[in-house]
Amino acid sequence: MGKLPRILPSSAPALIAAAEVFMAFAAPALMAAALPAFADPPAASLDPPPGTHVPAPSADIACPGSALLSWDDGAYENAIAWTLEGVVGGNSYYGAWAERFESDFVCGLQFLFTQVGLYSGQTMDVFLWDAITDPEPIPGNVIVRIAGFQPGTPAAWPSVSVHEVVICEETLGSHFAGFWGNWPGSPVAGWFLVSDENEESGNAPRTKIAPDLDYPEGWQHPTVVEAFQEVRALGIREWGGNGEPCYFTPAERRTWGAIKSLY
Repeated sequence: MGKLPRILPSSAPALIAAAEVFMAFAAPALMAAALPAFADPPAASLDPPPGTHVPAPSADIACPGSALLSWDDGAYENAIAWTLEGVVGGNSYYGAWAERFESDFVCGLQFLFTQVGLYSGQTMDVFLWDAITDPEPIPGNVIVRIAGFQPGTPAAWPSVSVHEVVICEETLGSHFAGFWGNWPGSPVAGWFLVSDENEESGNAPRTKIAPDLDYPEGWQHPTVVEAFQEVRALGIREWGGNGEPCYFTPAERRTWGAIKSLY
């Protein structure tokens, strides 16, 4: 049995300073912003220098009885995205990202994003999937889909912003949480999902790879893609709990669902 996801403290400071890291992007410029340093279209990685660690913003409590579950170690070494033919719309949602969690209910999700100046209002579809084994755990049937969710403006790299979504749903054990970025076929990623490149912790990060690329198709560990080969955990977190299901007052539902851009 692998390690359990970390339960993050809720008492961390509400603000963090931007990480003082050097970022070298590769030319040529695209829409007034440079391409990522590691670009292997349709996969893209910001690929910062070795030793870079971007601290994650802090978090708030979502609802009674829940805890913030995360597989990351609180800092991120990279940020990744799919573009071009790696992002396919419709019901296939190729280019999606997911992490596996264990909880009886989900109160909400956190996504940790960054951008390089190319965000222009792109939306995302937010998902909960049940977990199936084939032979490794992968997302199965859709439990919840929130289409066209507007996360708000991500922080500029190397800062990281937290984008939260309220979901009140029973999951009853192993499941996946994640999203699909709504920019099918575009050479521009609206944002990058931050990634942890430290030691494997027993989790199951997944990305859904489109057909006709130079990688295995369908749900795979990101490391099958050269640009993502160092990924160990994704910037996807879950407010999950066991026992009593989640609940919100109308005021909590209005305020907690807002984006928290902590940078």
